Amino acid sequence: MVRVPQAIHTAVFAPSGAGKGVSCIIPFLRTCRDSCVVVDFKGENARLTADFRRDVLGHRVVILDPFKVVTSTPDTFNPIDGIRAGDLHAIDECNDMAKALVIRSPEEKEPHFSDCAEFWIAAMLVLVVVYGDGQGTRSLQTMRELLSSPERIALAIKAMKESDACNGMLARMGGQLELFVDRERSSVLSTVLRHLRFLDTPTVDANTRTSSFDPAELGSGKMTIYLVLPPEHMRASAGLLRTWISSFLRAVIKRGLDLKHPVHFVLDEAASLGHLEVIEDAVDKYRGYGCRLQFYFQSLGQLRKTFPNGQDQTLLSNTTQIYFAVNDTATADLVSARLGEETIIVQSGGTSSGFSSQHSNGGHSQESRSYTENSNSNWSQNARRLLKPEEVIALPPRLPSPSHRACLPSVRN
Repeated sequence: MVRVPQAIHTAVFAPSGAGKGVSCIIPFLRTCRDSCVVVDFKGENARLTADFRRDVLGHRVVILDPFKVVTSTPDTFNPIDGIRAGDLHAIDECNDMAKALVIRSPEEKEPHFSDCAEFWIAAMLVLVVVYGDGQGTRSLQTMRELLSSPERIALAIKAMKESDACNGMLARMGGQLELFVDRERSSVLSTVLRHLRFLDTPTVDANTRTSSFDPAELGSGKMTIYLVLPPEHMRASAGLLRTWISSFLRAVIKRGLDLKHPVHFVLDEAASLGHLEVIEDAVDKYRGYGCRLQFYFQSLGQLRKTFPNGQDQTLLSNTTQIYFAVNDTATADLVSARLGEETIIVQSGGTSSGFSSQHSNGGHSQESRSYTENSNSNWSQNARRLLKPEEVIALPPRLPSPSHRACLPSVRN
């Protein structure tokens, strides 16, 4: 077992099938006693470690498995349960949730409609938080139902404008929603419905109406949450996964500064989350709150797609990195550059020899011969990559072999 005690956040890079699960995730879950949130698309981690964490480590194990991949009686989670109507930060939390629900594209040319979609979703969430009751109407599904018809939208806006909740801010939001008219309104609502489409299935509806646990228990150091979404539904349910991660991160932050009870977020296939602002903030701002993130990528290209425009450097500069079975040139270039250079001695030289003969006839015959031989030897100090990118790719995917080390005498163990 290899451990880096000073690591805060970790980024693991290895292609599909290289062994990220058996080498990193499962050993970690069978040895770490802290609370964990585990993205588990195929349900393998839950099958192999849930009983151990429950029976041996004494954890409360929660399995969010709306498609019943692992269990026929999955837990449920209503993200709105953690937002209190009388809380001064209720609108801010609704804004945060709206950001998680709207998936931005790095190639986005016109952010206006996505920005407006966030505002519409946040406004409807605030209305549900303030006036929803405990009979299933205080949930994401209620917010989605309000946006399902022009008549309900009109009633929702009317209720907002007549409300004095949130120090009058809800009425202000209702007034702003009325400013959207004609084609702009239609375009914005089309964008809203596109981002909320994942809520329109009986499976997700049953999983988001109520909560069977309180994520605040993560702060106790004795809770493990598995987030199970089968790969075939991964893209369609990306909004649900983003909402889960965002909600659990907020639950950890709400407890305040706490380094004694860290909470580890094991983000397998992290690229599937897309660019999530709360994750970016967690990398460089939430260390004092006990947030510990593990990112699992297949290549550097996935990281750059998820954190575009140079934002990947923020993650790389704040994580301990693990690379194995490197199989692409971009990742190999980075590994080679990080290993640095070594000084090597380059020797050059050679020998040369020559023979010449002259002969002349005449009254006096003359003959002369000469032989020359020269040799030189030089040396110089040159810089060489400890491992060139092509040598990184050629390394055995799992273990260094003696034969390979013999071919690369510059590699130091």
